[in-house]
Amino acid sequence: MIHSFIIQGNSPDEIRKKLKEQYPACWQDVIGLGAKKKATKIWFGLIKKEVYEETFILKDQPLTPSRARAIDTARRFLEVKKEPLINETKNLKQIEIFPSHNISSNSIKNIDDVRKTLSILEQKDIKNFVSPGNFSFPDKSDKEMIKTELENPEKERWIRLLNGAGVNSSVASDIANLIIEKGSLSKALSHLLKFKGPLTLQNDERKVVFFIGPTGVGKTTSLVKVAADFYRKRIPFKFMTIDTYRIGATAQIESFASIMHAPLNIVHTPDEFKNMLVNGDYKIIFIDTAGRSPKDSKRLKELLGFIQTVPPIFKTEICLVLSATMDVNEMELAARRFSEFPVDNLLVTKTDESEFNGRLLNFLVKIDWPVSYFTTGQDLPDDISIATSDFLSKLILPKEG
Repeated sequence: MIHSFIIQGNSPDEIRKKLKEQYPACWQDVIGLGAKKKATKIWFGLIKKEVYEETFILKDQPLTPSRARAIDTARRFLEVKKEPLINETKNLKQIEIFPSHNISSNSIKNIDDVRKTLSILEQKDIKNFVSPGNFSFPDKSDKEMIKTELENPEKERWIRLLNGAGVNSSVASDIANLIIEKGSLSKALSHLLKFKGPLTLQNDERKVVFFIGPTGVGKTTSLVKVAADFYRKRIPFKFMTIDTYRIGATAQIESFASIMHAPLNIVHTPDEFKNMLVNGDYKIIFIDTAGRSPKDSKRLKELLGFIQTVPPIFKTEICLVLSATMDVNEMELAARRFSEFPVDNLLVTKTDESEFNGRLLNFLVKIDWPVSYFTTGQDLPDDISIATSDFLSKLILPKEG
């Protein structure tokens, strides 16, 4: 028999506090299955309040490492059915695992026993194993995934490492397979993603490079960091800005242009922009743009109007700039709206400010754009790195990449 109980709270920390207060004699002998957000309560019709709950299992015998692993594995293919939220802690109740066929919780002592249990589940009708109202089993794909992990501890180790870095389970599973096949995380990412390399010029080529993206992602400083390489190589370039919406926007780019002894043109209309492009014999022209909200269709259309005026003597390159600190959903929204532009590559900023750079993979696997650069700090012009699979692997898992 396994004793379980549920505690609710406004946060995972509050749940742990309640556990110690309500079960002072045995709180150290329980196994927590992880706090989960259950619902959002509406207070007085105005304030939303999140509610969390966590299921705890009370050990009825010493917990050896193998038993802990067995319980953890059992937890992943046995899920306690959730009952409606209540405002008080549930009383201790007894739940019998596998009441039929003489499989009890006491028999699950190591991984081999769990494997045997899974084998029985495959041969018998699952419904016969379930105590009514107590448990529900995952679908076939989940059961197969758990079985695969049990049989492949190396894959499970990589999945856990990637999960800890912010990679979701589905993506982590696919990457873990590639790591085992290719031999390293770096080689797996090289196979999975596209990397463009640095901005270059071919022979007599002339380029107009736009840096576009949402507000606050670091477009201007990223533009300057990329331009610094051309400054060191003494390749003629100039800056142009169509970012006249932000207060102080032109002052920022003016200071950078002065330091690099590069010309700067401030333009307001597409016609003025077109005329200034052909004014001079510059090999590359960097275009600083105003941050556009992905929801602001009018401003996005205005920006597209500037891009469409570039004369054919120039090759146009568009770099979409996104921040590693953005939520994955925000990245996906930006990608959808800016996909209306002929984006050539992606530049990711603020990787030094993100605690879980693995979240980037949840987004990068869904897009077809190659990654060109990662920025790694505030220092100009040094804190920028060419995007490679090796650099990204070390960014995600510094000790394993």
